[in-house]
Amino acid sequence: MKMNNKSNSGANVLIINDQPKLARSMAFLLEVAGLHALTASTTEEVTQALTQQKPDLILCDVDMTLTDGYTMLRRIRADRRFSHIPFIVMSESYELHDLMYALDLGAAEYLPKPFDTYDLIDAIREALEETHAYRVAS
Repeated sequence: MKMNNKSNSGANVLIINDQPKLARSMAFLLEVAGLHALTASTTEEVTQALTQQKPDLILCDVDMTLTDGYTMLRRIRADRRFSHIPFIVMSESYELHDLMYALDLGAAEYLPKPFDTYDLIDAIREALEETHAYRVAS
């Protein structure tokens, strides 16, 4: 599946997940969709990717063992260098309070697992388009 919007084609997406096999699978799906996927599983890897790779979007699992996705979202939103990057949260839990908490922290989208590949690509595309439209309007 290719993305239609040229501004989104080839965008760098940072996948934060502490399950390497799942992160690789997601990276493959994003590459097939015309995106560049980066993966990170630790806070150090995330910091390195943010500073060196400059992702256009972050896709983060909430349910990680060392640092949960909400903590990662709070840290990234607190850093002015990266606070503008759209952040999509993925979680096995889909309760209204989880959704509201993620959005209150600044997430662009909340995807309950398991999710359809097309839903993932659509969520990424929409978040990138909203960011692009905001930058054009500014």
